[in-house]
Amino acid sequence: FFNHVIMDKSKILACQKDLKIRMCSSSTSFEGKQFMQGLTLFENVIDKKQHDELVAFVDNMCLLGRKGKLPGRTYTCPPSKWIGCKQSREMLQFGVYTNANRVQKAPVMEMPPLLQSVCDILVEKNILTSKQKVDTCCVNVYAPGQWLPPHVDNEKFARPFVTVSLVSRQIAVFGDNILKDQIGNWVGDVKVHMPVASALRVTDLAAGPTTKHAIQTVGMRRISLTFRRLTSEAKAKMWDSMSERVLQKWSRVQVAGRELCAGGSTGIERNINKMNESKDKRSISTKSAPVSKEIEEEIRDMDLTSRYESRKIPNLEKKHVKDIYDAIADHWNATRQRSWPRVKTWLEKNDASERLIMDVGCGNGKNMRPCGNSGRVFGCDISNAQLHICREISTLAWGLAQADAGDKLPFRSASFDLALNIAVLHHISSRSRREQVVKETMRMLRIGGKALFYVWAFEQNSHQGARSGHQFEKQDVLVPWHFRDIKSVSASNITSKDAGETKENKTSIYMRYCHVHKKGELEELFQALGKKVR
Repeated sequence: FFNHVIMDKSKILACQKDLKIRMCSSSTSFEGKQFMQGLTLFENVIDKKQHDELVAFVDNMCLLGRKGKLPGRTYTCPPSKWIGCKQSREMLQFGVYTNANRVQKAPVMEMPPLLQSVCDILVEKNILTSKQKVDTCCVNVYAPGQWLPPHVDNEKFARPFVTVSLVSRQIAVFGDNILKDQIGNWVGDVKVHMPVASALRVTDLAAGPTTKHAIQTVGMRRISLTFRRLTSEAKAKMWDSMSERVLQKWSRVQVAGRELCAGGSTGIERNINKMNESKDKRSISTKSAPVSKEIEEEIRDMDLTSRYESRKIPNLEKKHVKDIYDAIADHWNATRQRSWPRVKTWLEKNDASERLIMDVGCGNGKNMRPCGNSGRVFGCDISNAQLHICREISTLAWGLAQADAGDKLPFRSASFDLALNIAVLHHISSRSRREQVVKETMRMLRIGGKALFYVWAFEQNSHQGARSGHQFEKQDVLVPWHFRDIKSVSASNITSKDAGETKENKTSIYMRYCHVHKKGELEELFQALGKKVR
């Protein structure tokens, strides 16, 4: 997704040349074009040099934001649920944080000096009065094809507010009854073309409450800077209602923001260079790595044999799955307390609280919780340590068993209404064993029962909301788990050498085996059942 958002400097300069951004001096007298009561457009508010500085600033801040280097909630990426329909954009928020057009208390950076200078220009050119000078800015970064639906800015923001357009011309639609021509295309009373370097002032009737505005589908990359200020009542209420703990967070975030922006664009670029240097120095063991040739040969040998002479778990899975999850059980439990949202939704949709459920590879039992107090859940896992935690913290488990899902599971056939198999298959090393896992999971279901399977995907597509950050070279890989308190783990057969202990930060890196699945590979495993499964 972000590949569409990032544009290199040469393309930006070419875009600016095509759009013929006109230069202007600060002494120019500004007269805006009024489209309706309270809606006025001012062109050439900033010059080319100021425009380029703002674009470079936004690009650098977004780069830091994507890497998690901006303090607080200053940066937000598009929600995954909106990426598909492109009702979305990247955001940088300074001075105040909003979510879904609601003002919230989450801490963000204060307005940086470069954006403050734009506010000064707006006052200097009489677009705003000195009393209307703003103290917040919402930066929207649109990729081609993105749009915003009709809305009214929250009433907690005083009128007027001003939007400055960068990089490309854009269209905004205003009206009491904005209609959708098609997704991202809107028809309203007034259509405003906002040129590059222009400022659109919105107040009075145009600012609501009946008049809404929408952003048409963006044809080219676009950046908008929307300058607003909270009403004195809203600001006082927000600060007065904050707890001491939240106020301390705000203080830390704003101090961190000032340090980040110290030295202007040079200071920000210096932080980016430090981030890149840190990335270059990172040990290769902190990334997923293809398995060795010896392990590849072991996997091939297993695939050539459809049935094992020995019932023992393969050495690869014992060393890099079972022993690993035994070793990191406490740390895993501390960081994995909630079921995945889609798993929870699936369970609730299928009335899990009234069903008999099997959780294959249950781990610490986090997916049992959505089943409710009346849920009847059985579970199995290869890791004794994980099962021990599950017994201690889960009151829902009716029965737990240590078992290898690639072999026979110790539960009756046709016994369960629902089955979960979440993030298990990608830890199974051979095709024949993965087929066995699917076969055993489906064997335990009653006729009409349902099962939910999740595996790690080889194709990590950020445009579709993938968040792991991994780019896999091959399907059979070792994926790191960073464990900081190795001394607290006593029941482990893994040596520090196997774990990959690093003296620099006193962490240990445990390499877990995974077979990441290509698109369609999971469905192919069901062909071994010899019957149609929906």
